[in-house]
Amino acid sequence: MDANAAVLDARFDDFGESVGGVLVSRAGNTPLAVPERMANVWVTWDPTRDWQGRVGVRYVGGRFLNNANRIAVPHYAVVDAGARRRVGERLAVDLRLYNLFDRFYAHNIYGGATSPQWLLGRPRSAEVAITARF
Repeated sequence: MDANAAVLDARFDDFGESVGGVLVSRAGNTPLAVPERMANVWVTWDPTRDWQGRVGVRYVGGRFLNNANRIAVPHYAVVDAGARRRVGERLAVDLRLYNLFDRFYAHNIYGGATSPQWLLGRPRSAEVAITARF
């Protein structure tokens, strides 16, 4: 099992932003695009020498799209899974499944209050990978 987490209290100490030519204090606000909570948990299981299964949860807390903290981007949690089959000493085949519950979420954000842009996260999807060692 692998797990990690981050808990932040990110705040501007002293920051002024020009808004329409007027300097506005953003002191005490959270910087844009900074989640204050994040966590990942992965469980890997090897039932035999040739098979491996894994499942993981990724959590990203809410963020703000601007320094004024007026446009909030919601938190999300996504479940991923996978299986690996070793085929001989030098070859393995992986099946990777992403966003198992097909969660709709914003992976990245940019723009600003006047033209916010949300880059959506990966929908439910799968991929197959072959790993060969030489």
